[in-house]
Amino acid sequence: MTNRSARWRNTLRRQLWWLVAVPVLLLAAYVVVARQLMLLVPDYRQDLEALLEQRLGFPIEIEDLRGEMDGLSPRFQLRGLTLPDADGEPSLRLDQVAVSVKVLPTLWHRQPYLRELSVRGVDLHLVRDPDGGIHLRGLEALRRDGGDPRDTLRTLYRQDRILIEDARFSLDWPGLPPLAASSLTLAMVNDGDQHDLSVRVEARDRPFSVDARLSVEGEPLDLKQLDARGYLDVQGERLQEWLPEGRDWPLDLATLDGRVRAWGRVRGGELSDGQVRLTAPDATLTDGTHQWPLSDLNLDALWRHGSDGESQLSVTSLTGETPAGAVAPGPVALRWRSEGEHRRWRFEGRDLAIHALTRQLAQWPFALPEGLDTVRDRLREHEPRGVLEAVYLQGEEQRVETLQARFAGLASDALDRVPGVAGLSGWLAGTPTEGVARINGEPLELTVPRLYDHPLSAAFNGPLRWHTDDQRWWVETGVLRAANADARGVAMLRVDGGEQRPVPELRLLADVADGNGARAAHYIPLEKLKDPLGDWLGQAFQGGHLDRGRFLYQGPVKIEPDRQQDRTFQMLFQARDLTLSFLPDWPAATDVDARVLIDGRRVTGQARRGRLFNTEVTDVSVDLPEVSAANERHIVIQGRADGPAADLDRLFHDTPLSKQLPEGLLDWRFRDGRVNGHLLLDLPLARPGPAPMVIVDGRGEGLTLRSDPLNLTLTEVTAPVYFHLKRGITLRSLEGRALGARFQGSWLTRGPDSQMQLTGKVDVKRLRDWLDADWLAPASGTLPLELDLAMPWQGRPFRLEARSTLQGVKVDAPAPLGKPADEARGSRLVWRQQGQRKDVSVFYGQVGEGRFRLGDPLAGALRFGAGELPPLPARGLTIEGRVARASAADWLDFIGNLTPVEDPGKPKSQAGASDTRDLINRVSLSIDRLDLFGSELASARFSAAPRGRDWELGLASPAVAGTVRLPEGYRPRGDKPLTLTVNRLRLPANPLGGGDADDDGAETKSAPPIAPTRVPIMDVDLHDLRLGGQALGAWSGRLRPVEQGVRVDDLRGQWNHLNLAGQLTWTETARGQRSRYQGSIASDDLKAALTALDMPALVVTDDARATVDLAWNDWPLRPDYLDLNGTATLDIGECQLPDPEGRTSVLKVLGIVNLANLQRRLRLDFSDLYREGLSCDGIDGDFQFKGPLLTTRKLAIASPSAAFEVTGQAQLAERTLDMEVAMTLPLSSNLYAGCLAGPAVCAGIFVVERLWGDKLDKTTTMKYQVSGLWREPSVKETEGFLE
Repeated sequence: MTNRSARWRNTLRRQLWWLVAVPVLLLAAYVVVARQLMLLVPDYRQDLEALLEQRLGFPIEIEDLRGEMDGLSPRFQLRGLTLPDADGEPSLRLDQVAVSVKVLPTLWHRQPYLRELSVRGVDLHLVRDPDGGIHLRGLEALRRDGGDPRDTLRTLYRQDRILIEDARFSLDWPGLPPLAASSLTLAMVNDGDQHDLSVRVEARDRPFSVDARLSVEGEPLDLKQLDARGYLDVQGERLQEWLPEGRDWPLDLATLDGRVRAWGRVRGGELSDGQVRLTAPDATLTDGTHQWPLSDLNLDALWRHGSDGESQLSVTSLTGETPAGAVAPGPVALRWRSEGEHRRWRFEGRDLAIHALTRQLAQWPFALPEGLDTVRDRLREHEPRGVLEAVYLQGEEQRVETLQARFAGLASDALDRVPGVAGLSGWLAGTPTEGVARINGEPLELTVPRLYDHPLSAAFNGPLRWHTDDQRWWVETGVLRAANADARGVAMLRVDGGEQRPVPELRLLADVADGNGARAAHYIPLEKLKDPLGDWLGQAFQGGHLDRGRFLYQGPVKIEPDRQQDRTFQMLFQARDLTLSFLPDWPAATDVDARVLIDGRRVTGQARRGRLFNTEVTDVSVDLPEVSAANERHIVIQGRADGPAADLDRLFHDTPLSKQLPEGLLDWRFRDGRVNGHLLLDLPLARPGPAPMVIVDGRGEGLTLRSDPLNLTLTEVTAPVYFHLKRGITLRSLEGRALGARFQGSWLTRGPDSQMQLTGKVDVKRLRDWLDADWLAPASGTLPLELDLAMPWQGRPFRLEARSTLQGVKVDAPAPLGKPADEARGSRLVWRQQGQRKDVSVFYGQVGEGRFRLGDPLAGALRFGAGELPPLPARGLTIEGRVARASAADWLDFIGNLTPVEDPGKPKSQAGASDTRDLINRVSLSIDRLDLFGSELASARFSAAPRGRDWELGLASPAVAGTVRLPEGYRPRGDKPLTLTVNRLRLPANPLGGGDADDDGAETKSAPPIAPTRVPIMDVDLHDLRLGGQALGAWSGRLRPVEQGVRVDDLRGQWNHLNLAGQLTWTETARGQRSRYQGSIASDDLKAALTALDMPALVVTDDARATVDLAWNDWPLRPDYLDLNGTATLDIGECQLPDPEGRTSVLKVLGIVNLANLQRRLRLDFSDLYREGLSCDGIDGDFQFKGPLLTTRKLAIASPSAAFEVTGQAQLAERTLDMEVAMTLPLSSNLYAGCLAGPAVCAGIFVVERLWGDKLDKTTTMKYQVSGLWREPSVKETEGFLE
């Protein structure tokens, strides 16, 4: 069994091997034989020519014939194949023809089956005969009469591939330009039932090429059997020349350069679907007259014809540029179906940019169908914009039956009566007679020029329906909802029109909630209210929250102004926290909770609460009455008010009321405090219009009123307040404070008279500060005052009258101005102000009166005593009159204090409010009794007048005549001295008077007549000074203020036989006055001088000098030698010491009385030497004064008979001595003086001299101790010359 299987497998293996080997051997034999036979093909060229001529019927020339094997297929190559000419046409020459034969199919079917037929280098000329026949010129010889084209097609279908290359092609077609192609390539590939044909042509005379491809399914033998897919690509210039010549198009292509590609499918010989893509850099449309250039044109279009009879043309993409701009609509499609004689159609479009399309249409230069011209004009005016996201139209023939559309962002400009819209989105569906729409806006912007000068914008949505027929039409909505940042609301409306309603009628009902009050005017149709009412509504609502609003309108959409009754128009608002502006220049009310009704042209409102400035207002009503004329429109506002008085001030000053009130009344400003009561405002809306009216009826608590021009402030004022813009202000009773004092009074206005009356007591300092009157500085205390203030009203000027008894006021001023506080002196001040002019009149008891004109410059006239006021000068003050008593020092201080202190930090022109020369113009006073620095003058006349930049004061009386020069900026204690020049001064012998007597009759020391701190800085020059008839000559000095007093430099003068030259310092402290003289004192009659000083005449001489530094506790003209302190250096020339028997003889002080003892010792008689006193050659010495204690350390007295040296002390008050006196007597010479007594005496002297000799000369110095009373001093010899 095993062997049998092995044998069977071996047998099968051998059979299979032979089965494979035999075909391989046969194939190898076939290849070897065929290759050998191909080498013999060139030898059969002529035989082939003869065979073809026999088969075709015309001769054929073949220049070269070759054969080769192409794999298993034989391949024949013919070169230079020439076909004969026909009817004078040139012969057809094929440069190279290659044929690859499929051997077995050809032998089996005995028909040529080619693997490939390749033709290279041929000239083809496509010709269309006038009878419509199409043929290739040069191939006429190949046509067979009576031949069946189907056989030709079958033959072509059997060949695997047919290829024509390097062919030269020309086209001759009636109506088309001739075409000469430099290159033609044709290929046909057959694969079973799939047949692919490709043709490519390149023109040689222009940029032009054609690439065509066709894929055929099956083996169609006629057009109805054709099922194929094709592709055509045409690219080049002047493509419009290839369009049919006999075309009857409304528009034609004048130029077309670019590329056209088409894809299509043919079923049953008809084009079932296709696609065209056009790319044209340049193209031009024309109607024969106008041209429309196109650039960068790109078009994609689809065509489909269904088996159900429906056809469709779609443009999927279209872009380009025209003179009207870019073109880029979305895809559109048109479908149609023919049903009998009728054709139904359907149009669909997507993403259509309306603005681009309408812009193209608006500038379209060609004629449009009837009716579209008007549409184009409207499009130009309104410029619609937006996108039709989808649009569907359906109809039959030229009739539209249904319409559906979905749109987004639609917009069009407003023009005349047609509103504009923007941001409209939604959809609609319907027919030409009725339909429904849904409108959305995110946001929707509406422009209605006849109603608003601005667009309205809101998020909007809601349904809409319409209907129209031959008689009427209507449009109505469902619930329309709108919302934006300003408010949200709902509305319903219906508009009816038609033949019976030539003017459409509108019915509108709308509700608004959550509104922004500041935007209310944005939604009021102000363009329809071109009158003051519209102007008011446009600015009235400036803030707040609209809780709810309702609109109602019913009536014609257009109505004549005098037919307002034909419509109903109402708007009702309920708002809170509203900001309401009454008028543009008036303050706005805030935080208003109001209910506003607009009924036609009348506006009313009720406000539960609100705020005007910082004032709470309640129960407010607002009414804009309907009037016949627009310029009569006004607004009436009234309600309760409770708020700060400053708001009332703002109402008067920050509103147009400021132009209605007098300027003087506006000077009064309300500051602190509160006012409550009823407020009424009646204000015109038109300009010019009715006069405004303001009424305030309430009460003020704790008010503060301030007048800056008057510099007056009233505080804590409490009063009922009534103000009427035409009748003025009335405060029947008021209380408050002014100038720091309480007052009571009233403010009443009756007709043109508006009077404020106040009574109270005012601190004088506050009054002085108010009046800015530094010259009132001497006054102090509390002033009882009655004030009458005539307020400016209806042309009346401001007037103030102040009356007072001045009781309680102390006037610290020179007589006659001064007064004590308990003295009553009835006075009155009247202040008148009209415009910028201010006049003041002053009546000061019986003292005097004055009249002043305030301002720049200041002018005034003042009179003391009885008589008429002097004329008012152009500037400055004129002072005249008569006074009973006056003090020069006091008046000098007073006048000096009128001069402002110059501020070194300011320019000189700004040193003070006014210059002294501007303040005082002239002074002329008669003074019955004048105190001139302690001296009383009778019947004096004082004058003062400016001289240059200084002042010159004059004084004249029987006792004195002189002038005072006050420099600019003079202050009594300043650094600029006045100059005092006295030409005549007559004083009594004792000008200062004696002391006063006490109760016991003892004389007491009087107080100094003047304080040194009151002595002004001055330079004094006295030319003729007489004291008690005694001429004192000239005095001069420079008085300069020092701390606590005054210093007199360069003092020169004579007084009581004394000539003084030095410096005097005069001060005053709490302990009293003190004087100090430093300088020299000389006397030509020392005895008289000592006697005038109430001092004993200790020395008699006409040559005495002393250098002193002495001080005493009193004023300078009353020195007390018992109160002197300081030092003195004495230098006296020839003098005489009086008789020692005198009560105050210095000789007694010197102990000269002991000469008697010496006489007794010497038995000599010298009585004739000291009987009348001691003659001296000179006295000098130093003294120190300590009150009544006089101390000398070395007093030297030289005389012919003796020399004295004195040291010790003297008590001037007690007139006691405690001194040591050294007396030196030169006896050797002096004793011979005794010879004058006679010979006996002279002989005795000679004997003594001889006895003692030199010893007598050496023992002439004697020392004494002198003590005790001046009158009887005790002289004790302490050292004698005989001892």
